[in-house]
Amino acid sequence: MRYKGYELSLLLGAWARLALADVRLRCLPWSWNRAWVFRGDPALLPEPEGRARGRAAEVYAAVSAAGSKSGPFLMSCLRRALVARAILGREGIRMEIAFGRVKAKKASPGVTFAHAWLQAGNFSVGRGSEEGIEPLSPLEMRIKLGAKSGVAPGGEAGSGA
Repeated sequence: MRYKGYELSLLLGAWARLALADVRLRCLPWSWNRAWVFRGDPALLPEPEGRARGRAAEVYAAVSAAGSKSGPFLMSCLRRALVARAILGREGIRMEIAFGRVKAKKASPGVTFAHAWLQAGNFSVGRGSEEGIEPLSPLEMRIKLGAKSGVAPGGEAGSGA
C-alpha cells in the first residue's frame, strides 16, 4: 500500500522517529546531542551509487512529507536530516548531515538562518537551491554551536527550513 507515493510503513516510521528526535533535541542538553548530530565530514564519504541514490531521495522525501505542514507536526530541517540519516543507515546507505548558511536577500544584523541536509561526497538530498545556501565545514559548525552551550541547532530562533 502506498500513501502519496511513499510506503505507508516508511511514512509512519518517519513520524515516530521525528517525534523522538524532537523530544531528544528539546529535552536533553546540547552536550548530550552534539555527538549524535556531528558524526563525520560528509565530503569524505563515498557517494552512493545506483539504487542507493534513488532510495536516499525517496526516504528524504518521505521524511520531509511526514514533517511538513500537512503532517501532524512541522519539523525543522535538522530533525528531518537526523531521521532520514537513521533510516538510510539501517538500510546500509551512509550519509552525514551537512550544514549551510542561507544567503539572505536582505541583511539582518545578528541573524543567521541555517539549513541542514544529508550528503555523501558530492551527492546530497534535502539541500535545496545551490545558489541560496553557503556550505559550512563541520569544524565551523562545531565551533559555532560549541560556543553556544545549551542551545541546540534547529530550534525556533534563527533556524532554517
